[in-house]
Amino acid sequence: MVAVNWVDVASGDTFEINPSYYVGWDGAVAGTGAVDIAAGEVLTLASNQWNIDLTLLVGDRAGATGTVTIDGALAEFRLPGQGVPNDGVFAAFGIDGGHGDLLVQNGGRFYITDTRGEEYFAVGEDGGTGSVTVTGPGSQFRMTSGDLEIQVGRNTPSNNGVSQASFSVLGGASLFVQSNDSLVPGDAGMNIGTGAGAFGNAEFQGAATATDWTVKFDATATAYLHIGDHEGDPTLGGGTGVVNIGTGALVSLTGNTGAYIGLGRGAGASGELTVSGTGTALEVHTENAGDSRIDLGVDGGTGILRILDGATVTVSSADGETVVAIGNGSKLAGRGGTLIGDVLLNGGGSVDLRDAATGTMTIDGAGAALGVGNAAFFDVGASGNDRVDFSGAFTLAGTMAVTLNAIGGYKFLKGQTKTIATFDGGDSGLGAYSATVTGQQSDFSYYFGKLGANLTNIVIVALNNGATAGVTNAGVLDYGAAGAGKLVYNSLTQSGAVTGGKFGVEGGVAVKLDDIRGTNGIDNFSVTGTSVRTLKFDGKAATTSSRVVPASTRSSAALATTR
Repeated sequence: MVAVNWVDVASGDTFEINPSYYVGWDGAVAGTGAVDIAAGEVLTLASNQWNIDLTLLVGDRAGATGTVTIDGALAEFRLPGQGVPNDGVFAAFGIDGGHGDLLVQNGGRFYITDTRGEEYFAVGEDGGTGSVTVTGPGSQFRMTSGDLEIQVGRNTPSNNGVSQASFSVLGGASLFVQSNDSLVPGDAGMNIGTGAGAFGNAEFQGAATATDWTVKFDATATAYLHIGDHEGDPTLGGGTGVVNIGTGALVSLTGNTGAYIGLGRGAGASGELTVSGTGTALEVHTENAGDSRIDLGVDGGTGILRILDGATVTVSSADGETVVAIGNGSKLAGRGGTLIGDVLLNGGGSVDLRDAATGTMTIDGAGAALGVGNAAFFDVGASGNDRVDFSGAFTLAGTMAVTLNAIGGYKFLKGQTKTIATFDGGDSGLGAYSATVTGQQSDFSYYFGKLGANLTNIVIVALNNGATAGVTNAGVLDYGAAGAGKLVYNSLTQSGAVTGGKFGVEGGVAVKLDDIRGTNGIDNFSVTGTSVRTLKFDGKAATTSSRVVPASTRSSAALATTR
């Protein structure tokens, strides 16, 4: 064991240790320790015991504080393994109640290298706190070996402390984690906020050049990010993880057999991932047979994926599933971003574009909603409205509640039509949609669905004004003159299913109607429910009727001759 309070490295220093190295603890008393490596200086720690892990502990146990600073071009801190399976390097900053910081800047480099082994790096573990900051062009944090794991804020089940940690890659610096054992496939990934009571935050900002990866996880098996995760049994609770990718950063997860991002895994776990800014990109890719996935909310956790302001998220595979799956209480959010991959709402999930501004989310893929409780939220205002555009089909095999949220005091004008979703491959199951509009007068009437033969767009049409109630502002549903119209209206919910006429064979739903005008054909208007509501039916054959009895069925042809 080597314990230090302060080290100023001379060029080419190599310490052979037996086999642990502590910064901020002298073997008996916790204190404050520091290691400073300046430009051109190299510090190498190497174990002098065969087949035993090399261990670096910076800020280990309560009261201990340790700092490692690597500052300047070609300043390096090297932790080499021995090429032995199942052994490797264990490095931790802020563990068991201590605090540890790693700063790599101005071209400095931190290396954990091995040819075959299990390499582990942690910051903020089991009640500890700490930070890693890699900043400036040419600065690097690099891990290469067989199986590699980074933990940012972790509590194991036996620990009741609060672990907090951050990991930042900024301003042209890079993080590179590569599994390179060709004989035994290995994983490469990062866990952020793992275990009940743990919090982790990661910031990946700025690319070194337009073509360099800011952050790259490259695995011979699976590359992964777990953001807000459980430790062991998912029922014991998970932590909180937050990751922000922006200012042109390029982040890649590439695995030979799988690539995966999980947000909010385990009871109470919460994960948030935000990808923002023009030129910012996140890629989740499997090179061979295997799935690429982003899961939001697993085993009782919740997750949020935001794609904003020109950023792109790509989920791809050479031969496998490519999907963003949204679980109960979780959501896909954003504005002005692009998602390349399929989207699946698994019951209780949502697409939520509300942010007090309007824009379009582009999804280059198909969509589906299964189960009940799925939702979609869109802002609508004077300058436009939120919209989601799919390049593929959308399959609704459950329920979908759509809410249009008026911003800036916006009020609809009668006859206004706004497109909120497009599906280049069409969609199915429109009857399971419901729609709500906020910020309008209490008797606001509208149609939500499709128009005519256009089966690729979902629209909202204002049937009266959103600002004024009263008898002069009736909600009028006019079927036009094409084809027979059909309405099944529930007087209790004040909404009904609409098909035929100008609304086409798939149609939609209409809300708070006063006046229904048919096609002068064999229209069929039905009213169900237990609430009395006066409706005016006009079959466009010289006669109208305004007497409606709940749970009755009337034909517009009959209404033409019967009062």
